[in-house]
Amino acid sequence: MLALGVLSLAAILQCTAAFFALRLIGITRRRVAWILIAAAILFMTLRRIVPIIRRFTDEEAYHPDLPNEIIGLIISILMLIGIAKIAPIFVERFQLEKKLQISEKKFRTLVETIPYVVFETTLDDTLSLIYVSPQISLLGLSQEECLSNSTLWTDSIHPEDRERVVREIRESLDKTEPQVTEYRMQISNGKTLHIKCITEVVFNANGEPIRLQGVLADVTCERLAAQEKDRLIDELKKALDEIHTLKGLIPICASCKKIRNDKGYWQSIEKFISEHSQAEFSHGLCPDCISKYDGNSPTT
Repeated sequence: MLALGVLSLAAILQCTAAFFALRLIGITRRRVAWILIAAAILFMTLRRIVPIIRRFTDEEAYHPDLPNEIIGLIISILMLIGIAKIAPIFVERFQLEKKLQISEKKFRTLVETIPYVVFETTLDDTLSLIYVSPQISLLGLSQEECLSNSTLWTDSIHPEDRERVVREIRESLDKTEPQVTEYRMQISNGKTLHIKCITEVVFNANGEPIRLQGVLADVTCERLAAQEKDRLIDELKKALDEIHTLKGLIPICASCKKIRNDKGYWQSIEKFISEHSQAEFSHGLCPDCISKYDGNSPTT
């Protein structure tokens, strides 16, 4: 009876171990591996069940080896404990992968909805794009053509800015802080855009630069507005330089028409106005004065 109990317990433990092995398929996504392990355990279980069946069908043929069955029981216990111990590792990994997938999905959603273009490039001479977000369409380009044509991006930079931009990128490869670059870009419809680009070099574990990543934005409207503002300011300054106005109450003599300045001295009206404005005088005689000196009546 003791041997029968050992066999029964071993069979139950092995069935439980096979059940846990099959449960790990959904967690580890290793279907074939765990099915094979579960099948091997079930065959071991079958080896235990056969003597039990023979015990009830042919009691005289039932001659189990108790020490051997105890060893089998110990193996079954260790097998179940091993699978139970290894399961949390796979569960933790599975949960971590799900969190990473959720984070990646959120990050991709963010990258593909913000009003900026996110990109990654190689560090070779062509600065070929590894990734570019769909917002590249805002600049008149598509993801497909940018990723398939390795020189399209650098070719789209305005010829007057291209050499400077490439040089600034090369000079930033040994810098850890983000670099800001502004340049013009010519798109397919012939329009010129003003681009503001923030780039950062990505380094590997050995401190070697491996790729370039960054964001860029179309700042054409801002640049045109700034240029218009500067133009208006220049025009206002120019107008201010040309205009010099007189303000306040001006004390003037009712008889000789001289004006008293801030220091209390009386000046001719021509001198006072010349000092306080940019007006110039040309002298002549009005019709009344001409008639006064000639003795004739003024001409109407």
